[in-house]
Amino acid sequence: MISTSPIPILDSLVDQTTFDLTQASTSTLTLLNSNGSNVANLNLSDGELLTNGTSRLTNAGALQNITGYSQASGNFAISGAGSFATGTGPVTLNGDTHISNGHLSLTGFAQGGVLYTDASASVAATFGSANQVLHGGTTPTFGAVDLTADVTGILPIATAVHHLIPTMAVSLNEIPAKTSCSAAFQPQVHDLDS
Repeated sequence: MISTSPIPILDSLVDQTTFDLTQASTSTLTLLNSNGSNVANLNLSDGELLTNGTSRLTNAGALQNITGYSQASGNFAISGAGSFATGTGPVTLNGDTHISNGHLSLTGFAQGGVLYTDASASVAATFGSANQVLHGGTTPTFGAVDLTADVTGILPIATAVHHLIPTMAVSLNEIPAKTSCSAAFQPQVHDLDS
């Protein structure tokens, strides 16, 4: 035991601020409290924790100048508000990413966009307007429904009547008034269910 009270360094003429562990190999300075389950705390009340002359932990408790971080397990949590960002370059996440509370906000995308991944696996958006549907493909697009290309099988009668009758009416209105129709071209009534 060295002392139960602070050890003052009073002599300003002699460099007494360095503990030099002079060993032939790598040495470790250990703070130990061997009294039962008690611990030994390192209290830097007025300074910072430095390695090789560079501050790593400030007096306020902020990590800085950290070139790498590795965590084997456990949670990485921020108890209050904060940001997870880089000064430059992307943030890479390996494995699944879950958002358990709140929502994911993406800047640079207008409201109403449908997100998809492009050829470089980057997220992009496509937009449509009222009465348009989404068409798939390597680059999805919005457009009107094409009754020939987009519909397979039997088109329901109600849908056909809704889309075809206005077209037929326009076509009939475009026939010149002086055109005469022979009996072969007279309107015929057909049973659409047969």
